[in-house]
Amino acid sequence: MKKILGITAVLALVLGVWCGVVMAANAQQSEALPKTQDVELQVNVHKWAKIEETFELMELNLTQPGTYKETYQFITVATNTKVTVSVSDSELSLVTPADEGGKGFTVSKDLPLEYDVVFRKDTDSKRGGYKQYTVEAGERDTRRLVFWAEWMDGENWYQLLAGEYKGSATVTVAASN
Repeated sequence: MKKILGITAVLALVLGVWCGVVMAANAQQSEALPKTQDVELQVNVHKWAKIEETFELMELNLTQPGTYKETYQFITVATNTKVTVSVSDSELSLVTPADEGGKGFTVSKDLPLEYDVVFRKDTDSKRGGYKQYTVEAGERDTRRLVFWAEWMDGENWYQLLAGEYKGSATVTVAASN
């Protein structure tokens, strides 16, 4: 009986050690399996702006001295960064003279023609305007691009030769620093 009791004690001891080893191994596995690690993410969005319209010819007809005319088109700028929108000064030249003597004639400041290309909001008064404005990041802004001209009714009104004058102005959208 002592022998059976001794074998039972040894078996119980072996079984206890084996259960402890298995439980310890399971405990180590449960601690080792769920590993986590963060990954850093970054997206670089570059500066972008867009003029949403395509511009058409802007034409004015001045029929007599003292005539003021203007025409406009809308300009919409959408941007994801702060931009400055500007319009250049322009120069008009006579391309189709009513008489043969005036080809290549350029309008100078001393002639009786005043004109400009400017921006305006709907609330701005006539003959006013500005050559540049700012659009903030994340905005979409619509203004008028206005071309105006006046044939001045002064002593030298006749010095403005009859014919078709052409020129251009450049609209620029540039990122503000």
